[in-house]
Amino acid sequence: MSFGIVERWSKKVQRLRGRGFLDSAMAAAALVATADRDVRLSEQLALDELLGRLDALRLHDAKTGVEIHRRYAEGIGADPKAGAASAMASVAKMAGKADEAMTVLYVAGAIARADGDLSDPEQRVLADIAEALDVSFDDSVAEIWTPEITEA
Repeated sequence: MSFGIVERWSKKVQRLRGRGFLDSAMAAAALVATADRDVRLSEQLALDELLGRLDALRLHDAKTGVEIHRRYAEGIGADPKAGAASAMASVAKMAGKADEAMTVLYVAGAIARADGDLSDPEQRVLADIAEALDVSFDDSVAEIWTPEITEA
């Protein structure tokens, strides 16, 4: 009986500890999705899939992630300079945390890949995100942009 309580509270603590990560990941996703001023359905679907598949994001309620993303995207849409600065400040909170930083960059890359085209504005935003995370964009771009290989 007590094992269930410990397990339940452990998951709650992980969720609370990871709230900053969720915020950073959703901010990065919003920055990329709004980079070309056109948030596409494919990007929204990719976000939904990431929220359900990535262990680091599954700890959280998907609706919470979508709401955070929407808030950042709307902020960027309403005032591009201030909205992007707010989102980038959230992204930068993961700098110095190698695993979290690479996962945030991966989330941003997955959103950029969603429509099958890495536009120049998306590539610039990805580079800015990598810089904010203190991660080498050149070293990590292959990891986030290389199409998945499936065996026949």
